[in-house]
Amino acid sequence: VDLQPVIEAASSPRFTAWSPYQPARRDLALVVSTDVAAEDLELTMRRTGKQLLRDVRLFDEYRGPPVDKDKRSLAFALTYGADDRTLTDADVDRVHERVVRTLSKRFGAELRT
Repeated sequence: VDLQPVIEAASSPRFTAWSPYQPARRDLALVVSTDVAAEDLELTMRRTGKQLLRDVRLFDEYRGPPVDKDKRSLAFALTYGADDRTLTDADVDRVHERVVRTLSKRFGAELRT
């Protein structure tokens, strides 16, 4: 086993400066089929919102009434931000809505109310 690439990657310090601008956080609860992987949803969110979406974190999974037997509810915390400005609600809403539309089209995801 060649460990040299691992050693080089571990020894290369990487620093990203903190943004001086406050991030915006939104929670997103989705009802999806049980065969949809949370990782696929997360990857799609990251790709769709890449210009402003800084972090996605799954924080809850629920199965049971009123969610159908073949479905589950997954709740994610999304963090939006920009390095050059404070985001307005309109900035975040535009990207967040695009993320929700993409998940709906690709996975049949529905917002949990």
